[in-house]
Amino acid sequence: WKGQEKKIEGPSPVDRALAHVTKKDNEIKSFAGIGKEKPQLFLLSAALLHGIRTALTTTCSLRRKISIEIIKISGLNCEDGHVKATLELRGHSAREEPANLKVESEFVACEGGVANFNKSLEIDIPNLMVTTEAEIEMVIYDKNDTVVGMVKVPLSECIEAKSNRELKLSKGGVLLISSTYSSETSKPPSSGNFHTDLKYEFGKVAKQGVLEFPPDIPGFKEGQFKFYCPKIFMRLCDHFGIQCGEFYNSICNNAFVEFVSNSKSGAFFFFSNDGRYMIKTIDQGECKCLRQMLPKYYEHCIKNSSTLICRFYGLFRLRLNRRTHYFVIMESVFNTPKYIHLILDLKGSTTNRNATEKDLKATPTEHFTGTILKDNDLRNSNLCVDVDQIVACKLKTNLASDVRFLSSQGIIDYSLLVGIHYPDLDDPRTVTEKSYRRGSLSTNIPISPSYETKLHSLDGNDPNKHLEKLLDSNCRAAKRRSSGELQGVGKRKEVYFIGIIDILIQFGIFKGGEYLFKSKLKGHGERVSVIPPEKYGQRFLKFMNFFIKG
Repeated sequence: WKGQEKKIEGPSPVDRALAHVTKKDNEIKSFAGIGKEKPQLFLLSAALLHGIRTALTTTCSLRRKISIEIIKISGLNCEDGHVKATLELRGHSAREEPANLKVESEFVACEGGVANFNKSLEIDIPNLMVTTEAEIEMVIYDKNDTVVGMVKVPLSECIEAKSNRELKLSKGGVLLISSTYSSETSKPPSSGNFHTDLKYEFGKVAKQGVLEFPPDIPGFKEGQFKFYCPKIFMRLCDHFGIQCGEFYNSICNNAFVEFVSNSKSGAFFFFSNDGRYMIKTIDQGECKCLRQMLPKYYEHCIKNSSTLICRFYGLFRLRLNRRTHYFVIMESVFNTPKYIHLILDLKGSTTNRNATEKDLKATPTEHFTGTILKDNDLRNSNLCVDVDQIVACKLKTNLASDVRFLSSQGIIDYSLLVGIHYPDLDDPRTVTEKSYRRGSLSTNIPISPSYETKLHSLDGNDPNKHLEKLLDSNCRAAKRRSSGELQGVGKRKEVYFIGIIDILIQFGIFKGGEYLFKSKLKGHGERVSVIPPEKYGQRFLKFMNFFIKG
């Protein structure tokens, strides 16, 4: 690649892309909700949402429970007699009516303000309850049902506790407890989990085995929803720190927003309303590829938590009005409140790996630039991933591990997607009244219509005054989610966001034929994108080792 370097007259593609995205008075392309004016997309997204909502609130649940052992209470301000303890789990659980959230012990003797319980009480944690937003209320009663002590403890503290804890009661006294958290994910999945699918029929009227399709969605005739291996994908969510309730709130609580991509495949792309997840249509061959390699993919992710391979959280088939569609849900590489000024799609090949003039003039979005640069566009520029030496070493190690896995599965044509934020460059999301139509241009988190109404009703002259307060909870969540960013050490202190994408293309008969035609008959040799998996991986790593500095 470097040996073929040619002098480019005028500004390099990198300089042109950065100049374009920071141009004053630039038009910004908003991510719009999918309305009925786009009937096909509206019907597709509504049917997919309806199926996912039903799946997550029923059979996709991963069993969780917390066991609290009340060991002893001392210093109680009550008469000698008997006392009992009640535990109640409190927290929000979306679209779910949980049972067994309140338990109580039997009465035990209390003498001199001391009661020895040594009793364990178990509470099932609802599937959609977010444990970081829940608490356990512990109340001590006497025989007359009078409260003699109370304390509230965050559920997350009970889950993380490794030893006995002393808690001070509200009316005096000390409660000694221990807690044990157990989950279905604490044991390896069964082989059946990789072959068990969840399927629903859609109908205009609900009956046994048939879900009623929302009557306000026009154009529906018949349909079927299938969620492949739901338990496995929910385990992957759990492994990467995503609770089912958080996943549900991101995916199901608002309609998807449409992203118009310049992808050659013609695939549809949607984002969840909070920008965290991307929903993409794939073809039947890609669906088959993911299903075949899912056991090994799951194993790789469990053993390599810092993997750069795109993280899949759902695989679906949707048959709607006699047409079949396949979807995947994956985490967005650019899930951050920072604006992405530069995007690179790198494969390590040189044939047809240039951004076109149309690409270089693409309209920026409210989340990231619209221009995607490719391998040859880096020529005559000093652009690289410039990070600390230790970080660079770990990054290269992770890449090597991921490439070994992909090669073992016969995968080719994947890319390293790199997003770069430049702190010293202007943010093209100019904060003006126009900016608040649909989406938070200062936080990269779309605003729902209800937020938008609140924003303008609070202060007609200065909506920006109240923006931070209104979106405070969303901003905190975004900071947690963008913890995978890499801090540069160069003069400009760039921030990098990196992931391996497009990993569902296998080197089979058709790709083998394409390789022979382009490399042998047309004389392009190994410079073409499609080459055998081992050679593809070697070339990919060779280029990335050149591109990553440290």
